[in-house]
Amino acid sequence: MQQCLLDCEPSLLGWLGAVISGAGFTQPKEANENDDGSKVVPDYSQLRVPSAKTLATLEDVNTRLYIGTEDGEIIYTDWKLVKDDSGRQQSAKPLHCFRNHHWLVNTVQRSPFYKDIILTMGSWNFAIWKEGVMEGPIVTSPSSEQVCTSGCWSPSRPAVFFIGKDDGSIEVWNLLEKTGEPLQVHAHITDAKITCIKPWTASCESSASFNTGVSISKQHFLAVTDDLGMVRVLEIPKTLYAPSRSENLSVKKYFNLEEDRLKDFMKRDELWAKQKKEVEELKKKMDPDKPVKSSTENDEENMKEYNVYLELEESVLKGLGLWTAPADTEDT
Repeated sequence: MQQCLLDCEPSLLGWLGAVISGAGFTQPKEANENDDGSKVVPDYSQLRVPSAKTLATLEDVNTRLYIGTEDGEIIYTDWKLVKDDSGRQQSAKPLHCFRNHHWLVNTVQRSPFYKDIILTMGSWNFAIWKEGVMEGPIVTSPSSEQVCTSGCWSPSRPAVFFIGKDDGSIEVWNLLEKTGEPLQVHAHITDAKITCIKPWTASCESSASFNTGVSISKQHFLAVTDDLGMVRVLEIPKTLYAPSRSENLSVKKYFNLEEDRLKDFMKRDELWAKQKKEVEELKKKMDPDKPVKSSTENDEENMKEYNVYLELEESVLKGLGLWTAPADTEDT
């Protein structure tokens, strides 16, 4: 990544010319052209919230989603209301709950290229999930020394994503080149914990491009914010935003292989558990049940073992010439 292009406090940034318009809003009145001090104020008096009773259920829409909790859990659930036994509408129970992160999930993002691929991030690792695979994540990274505080997919390369760390560094991952470690590590981007990273694309238009028909070039940037309230904008080099040949197909094949690997592991784990249970049951059948002894019988057995120990101790000491007969302690 190239040198920082923008480094300023958030108080210096602001929305320029933001005007809210749409259903439920009235368009603001035109300002007097002669009045330079006039302000355009949207009229919110017509804003209304529709009744939930008149809302129709959307069909052919995926209502399932992934949720990350502050305890490190990834919950796969359906936000569509279902009727209980009494006929009341209520939220459905979670379909699955996984504890893949140690604490505080800070990133849950779908891939811009595959709608069934989700990236989650929290604590010291990240995970990649495939919707419909209920056994767990298809990719889990090894734990890192620094806490992962933010992450995002590349908008132009299916295999690339970025991770922000609490030490102010940024990791660049490429699943087609390295899966166990980052492709690049950019240290000291900031001296504080990175709180958010966001990729962005900007077109560079020129007057010559319209006359000559030359394609408009694009620049790719990565906005980085830290815990001190600073914003930094980095330019992404071409090697990280230009996709390789057939990268989309290669990444899809990689995810399918990881899915098959996970399912094969789960089948083997289930088989091992079944075999272990059969061995334990066979061992119980081979060993007859021992009768339960009373406390008196246990005391007698323990006393016999203690007397055997005393006799062995006496014989060893006599052999060494160290044995002395115990003094008679009875009262006279």
